[in-house]
Amino acid sequence: MHYLTACLTFKDAASYLEEWIRFHLNVGFDHLYLYDNDSSDDFESVIRPFVTRGQATYHQWPGVGQQREMFQNCLDTYRGQARWIAFIDDDEFLFPAAKNDLPAVLSDYETHAGVAVCWLLFGSNGHRTRPSGLVTENYCRRAPWIDRHVKCIVDPAKVTGPEIGGHRFYCIEGTHIVDENHRAIAGAFSESPSANVLCLNHYLIKSREELLWRRNRMAVDGSAPIHSIEKWEAFDRDYNAVEDFRIQRFTKW
Repeated sequence: MHYLTACLTFKDAASYLEEWIRFHLNVGFDHLYLYDNDSSDDFESVIRPFVTRGQATYHQWPGVGQQREMFQNCLDTYRGQARWIAFIDDDEFLFPAAKNDLPAVLSDYETHAGVAVCWLLFGSNGHRTRPSGLVTENYCRRAPWIDRHVKCIVDPAKVTGPEIGGHRFYCIEGTHIVDENHRAIAGAFSESPSANVLCLNHYLIKSREELLWRRNRMAVDGSAPIHSIEKWEAFDRDYNAVEDFRIQRFTKW
């Protein structure tokens, strides 16, 4: 029985996976469920050491628009093996705002069906091309607000399936997903966004080079790009307003 796990669906993310895996193991995840959706890069050499050590489980899952099916499979397969499953992406990094690890935080939420964590939206930090080093150290400027979008850490015994990606889940009767302040969340957005207990850094811009690559391709859920590159550049002008170094206490492993 694992206490804290994560479900990651990915495609052609090999160059980001090692940092993402090492970071989340460092903040208290026991195990990671990795679902590859038709990647063409050498992700296997990246994840192999973690699978060999029993820190990750690998699934191959082909097809277009399969994210919901992958999430459902993760819930159904590991419902009896994980106390918590976080549904986050390879450009999202989850960590405690003040405590030393995530299990110390989540023990306060065990009566709920899950915890919804608000996005902190990070910009390009002025990078035109991809810099060497870690994403979590190269990008330290974000939007001045806490975004209303949430991602969920769920108790798989109390949810039946995903409703809107990792943003919203169907709960069994009488249970609720709550925000970090123990207030029930009805949808994919928080009415009172905060990041005083849990933080979810979302590096959705990165460098312009990476922005062009990532935002011109189909998403893992099968959806086409919904914003033009010009719109993303406009977002980036707002996403570099304040510095936030809180994550960096977890970037040494």
